[in-house]
Amino acid sequence: MKAIKKILVPTDFSSTSREAVKLACQLAQLNSARLILFHVIPLVNLYDINAISAYQNVEEEIYTDLKKVSQRKMHELQVKIGQDFSSIEVGIEIKDRFDESDGILDAAREHQVDLIVIGSHGRKGINRILMGSVAETVLRHASCDVLVYKHYVK
Repeated sequence: MKAIKKILVPTDFSSTSREAVKLACQLAQLNSARLILFHVIPLVNLYDINAISAYQNVEEEIYTDLKKVSQRKMHELQVKIGQDFSSIEVGIEIKDRFDESDGILDAAREHQVDLIVIGSHGRKGINRILMGSVAETVLRHASCDVLVYKHYVK
């Protein structure tokens, strides 16, 4: 069996990704692996307002605010993991202005991870068509193993 030394776990702070983080923590603990918590602040479509120069600062303000909130949430998650899984080394990374799938795949390559643990919201029908599936894209294009945590609605 291939050794697992680095695990990337993307989070969007949803309940599904929180469960994926728990699973990744358990795997990291079992394998004495390093865990990298990863969050992508996605590209926001502001093309319409960017045409007007007065609104160009709006985009910067949006990303600044989103990054502050994301950093706070990532730090809280890192602390919680440290309390529950004290033996795990946990790093955090946030990328902004990225397509979520591309950001995750880039981070996996940059950190040379052995495994990506990602949550899937299990969208169906028109929601899947409109929203796409980040987990599916990562699964198809990752150069490492991918474990998908599927959220089941009961």
